[in-house]
Amino acid sequence: MLTLDEILEELSKQTGKSKEELMERIEAKQEELSGLVSLEGAAHLVARDLGIDLLKKSERTLQLKDIKTDMKRVNLKAKVIGVTPIREFAKKDGTQGKVRNLVISDGTGQARIPLWDKQTEIADEINIGDVLELKNVSTRQSTFGNMDIILYKTSIMRKIEEDLPVQPLSVNRISIKDATEGYFEIKGMIVDIFSVNPVFYLCPECKTKLEKDNYICNTHGKVEPEKNMIISGVIDDGTGTMRAVFFRDVAKDVSDLDEKTLESLELEEAIKLIKEHTIGKEFLFKGRIQKNKIFENLELVVNQAREIDILDEANKLIEELEEDGGKEEV
Repeated sequence: MLTLDEILEELSKQTGKSKEELMERIEAKQEELSGLVSLEGAAHLVARDLGIDLLKKSERTLQLKDIKTDMKRVNLKAKVIGVTPIREFAKKDGTQGKVRNLVISDGTGQARIPLWDKQTEIADEINIGDVLELKNVSTRQSTFGNMDIILYKTSIMRKIEEDLPVQPLSVNRISIKDATEGYFEIKGMIVDIFSVNPVFYLCPECKTKLEKDNYICNTHGKVEPEKNMIISGVIDDGTGTMRAVFFRDVAKDVSDLDEKTLESLELEEAIKLIKEHTIGKEFLFKGRIQKNKIFENLELVVNQAREIDILDEANKLIEELEEDGGKEEV
């Protein structure tokens, strides 16, 4: 389904009316219906009144860079860049389960398609390099902050004979003040760490999060947990600040610590140690900027954190100055 912003964009494009004027009509329609419909629902009714069919628009094919978590009825095309082996596990009811993943990219972003049980058979006919067309799929955030594409009974996934050149994912560097949702690089410094337990536990089979000192998975019962590390805090690039989340190896990279060291400490001690190892450090952060569901602000889920290469940064600055000089001459 289209978001409210997407609906406003489409209605403005087709009617020539400003988004502000359209928003007034949408709010009036919602009020007319005593608030019984959402703003998105009211927007669809306004579109109908204006003779515009938004359903056709919602069937468009999206690029991965434009896809956000918790979207429904998404259509996209992407190339398979990875296929994991089948992993079998024992379910809580004693039956055998299977899971494998496809990793896809369209050059603008990357996502994973988890396949469970009978779905794993789909991947038998899929090879790296195949181009897939996916229709009516949903999206969600994985345990590690990445994008998962979810297949349902009504979803369609098929190989298509289409050339889809996929170059290595290019990530533009931006300033925090200009941040929008998508994949970006930010040069910034860690300036604060939140008091969140830095060690979390997953079922080794289905990757469901487990409660500490319990380790009981709803599907697999009592398990030996997989231990992972997470750090969340604030980064600053001189133009603004942003919440950032570091999972697993990235958390280790920025802190030079590991879950075994932190697990043995009380929360206060663990956070103090992490702060000593991270605050004031400057990195090139690469990852996906998304809206935090709880705080409704933008956050960066960091996929890579690389320490600053002074020589490389100096060369980039020289190139930028030369480009600016060339523009002034023109």
